[in-house]
Amino acid sequence: MTVDVCTRPSRVSRQRGFTRVPLLAALLFVLSAPTSQSAVESDRILDLDQTQSITRPADHQMTVTPVRMGLESVQFRARLSATTNRAAPNVKWVLRNVDGEVLLDAQSAEAALPLLPGFYKLEMQYGHVTRDHTFNLLDGSALAFEFVLNAGSLRILPRLEGLAGTLLSSRTRIFSNSGPSEGKLIAESMVAGEVFQVAAGQYRIESRLGLGNAHAVVDVTVKSGKMSAVEINHNAGLVQLLYEGTSTKPVTWQIRRGNDTTVSNLTTVSAQLVLQPGYYTAEAVVDGVTMTQEFEVRPNLLSSISLGN
Repeated sequence: MTVDVCTRPSRVSRQRGFTRVPLLAALLFVLSAPTSQSAVESDRILDLDQTQSITRPADHQMTVTPVRMGLESVQFRARLSATTNRAAPNVKWVLRNVDGEVLLDAQSAEAALPLLPGFYKLEMQYGHVTRDHTFNLLDGSALAFEFVLNAGSLRILPRLEGLAGTLLSSRTRIFSNSGPSEGKLIAESMVAGEVFQVAAGQYRIESRLGLGNAHAVVDVTVKSGKMSAVEINHNAGLVQLLYEGTSTKPVTWQIRRGNDTTVSNLTTVSAQLVLQPGYYTAEAVVDGVTMTQEFEVRPNLLSSISLGN
């Protein structure tokens, strides 16, 4: 049964023969009055012989059940969206008392525990979505909270089309484009295909692939309760560098594009680069000897650059 709780100013007023009282006083009256009586609140008569479900803001609902003294308890559950009843998996629940002592630290879809009456703070985390909630557990009551996280998932897979089998390092950064966190860095990953749990909203994805100058920016919308899969096909080519000389001295590479240095001071015999399409110059320095070669990078193609004695 849903109860509309009056949240007008705390002064008591009379209207059409009924009495309006503050929210906390209304709850105390509901939980403490004998079941043979009825409570009058916000111009409505409430039956006290059943559990009362109090809907607060759209992000959570609280259910109050009268219990015997000494059997007080709380229960927590979270959903990804308001349109599904499926519990959000692997939510981290941390419950603290007024002294900051941790009474619950668990990661699960739901959590419940017996609890003494008093004030508490609940901290929730689902991926990159966090929520805090404070509540007061009254004598002779059991509380059940159901939270709506309004969250979804985001999977990002950067790649080179036509060279999907090539193992390349990647760096992905996710920025919020909406809400209170607009403009802030939400998440960062070096793992291609990683799944992020984020709040529903607008995001900007910045992706870098491999060593070089391959860079892409994509805007995406995440909906609550949904997975958004984003494949980023970089407009770039793959370049294989190889020193084939006989010298055992270190080999230092420089890659230039016009007057700009794309890769500098790369010390290795061989390397794999991901570069934007265009014309480049490869320079290898070995024991004071400089070798150069010009080459062209084409999208989604492999180029091999070999320098040596």
